[in-house]
Amino acid sequence: MGSARATAMGNTHLLNSTGSTNIRFNPSNLVRMNSRGGINLQTNHSSVFERWSIPMKDFFGDFLTSGDYVTNEFSYYGINSGVFASLMLPMVGKVGAGFHYAPLTHFTYQYSEEVRGEYDTEDGEYASKD
Repeated sequence: MGSARATAMGNTHLLNSTGSTNIRFNPSNLVRMNSRGGINLQTNHSSVFERWSIPMKDFFGDFLTSGDYVTNEFSYYGINSGVFASLMLPMVGKVGAGFHYAPLTHFTYQYSEEVRGEYDTEDGEYASKD
């Protein structure tokens, strides 16, 4: 995740991220920022609720309810932090450097599927048995 501003503007991290997140999303922004340096810390929270279901119909083909076969609820917390600096060097121009710590992704998702019966189907046949 990038800065709160870049996330609020439609995840435009490549264009307008700030602070040490520039190291990950757009390193050329390190020398374009007005500040000479800084430290930042960001906490992230991601919450997922998913529900998979099959439409259940009565004898006449009317919709009765959704038969859930997967429900998962999961929360993930993460921390990003970093330091950055930029300075003007004679005969070289503006130079920037920094360090940014952030997980690229995580695989700590918990998945459970509820199977309620066994029914052998033929090829091309869709079926559900409760």
